[in-house]
Amino acid sequence: MAETYWTGSGTANDFDDAGNWSGSAPSSGDTAIIAATDDSIDDATVTSVYSKLRVGSSFTGSIGTAVAGGQNALATGNTLAELDYNSKAKAALKGTITSVVLSDISSASDGFKFYGTTADFQILGGNGTVTLEAAASITSTLEVLGADSVKLEVDASATLAGTFIMDGGRVTIASGHSGTLKVRGGTLTLTGGNFGTIEITGGGVVKDERTATSSITSVTVYDGTFDGSGASGDVMTMGTLTIYADGVFDERTGVLAWDYTNPIAYEGTGLVYYDTGRTISQ
Repeated sequence: MAETYWTGSGTANDFDDAGNWSGSAPSSGDTAIIAATDDSIDDATVTSVYSKLRVGSSFTGSIGTAVAGGQNALATGNTLAELDYNSKAKAALKGTITSVVLSDISSASDGFKFYGTTADFQILGGNGTVTLEAAASITSTLEVLGADSVKLEVDASATLAGTFIMDGGRVTIASGHSGTLKVRGGTLTLTGGNFGTIEITGGGVVKDERTATSSITSVTVYDGTFDGSGASGDVMTMGTLTIYADGVFDERTGVLAWDYTNPIAYEGTGLVYYDTGRTISQ
């Protein structure tokens, strides 16, 4: 179990060439570290099997941006325990990874692209765009914390499960999410799919811009806004809506699209803005 550093002294772009590493190519139990270089690393056939990949702040090159569908983080069929990414260099990666932590990313509109599978995906800083591409799968937790300048885009064919938490930044989800979404700040925009439980606190904003008939199981607005006025599906089904004193729900689509399965629950003096023509019973 050793740390091996990228030197770039071997065959250009070859992740598995021992000459590109300090000592030897990363192997079982090793931590591979890429830093202090401006190399463009694009290797479509990575065969190394190791434990962790760390990309440091002094790395100014790129990884996998010239490989269709992203570069494998390690040999296909194996699992990387951890990807710790803290660089403004652009990257496009895939593979099975237990934990992905992004502490910094490129400021580009395609700063970090992820095509792989991971249990936990955390964005903790940066000021560019992170994209969960069509093949991406998050199986446990997706978190955007302390990353006010980051934009996260989730492709319509990506898979999200478990819990999503954000306290800032901008997130767009086109895939739907059957688990729990906790919006504690920032702006979450829904552009497609069905959703499970949404909780809004800390002044967070959820914008519903879905264009097809779809549903949400439960929305609770403690402190913040659910703006459903941008939804344009023929029927937008709301299972349970609960509004607290500092909460706002806006359904004004102009076509009475929102259909409530259960009575709206007011827990205080929160506000609901109804469409013109809506009949309200108490």
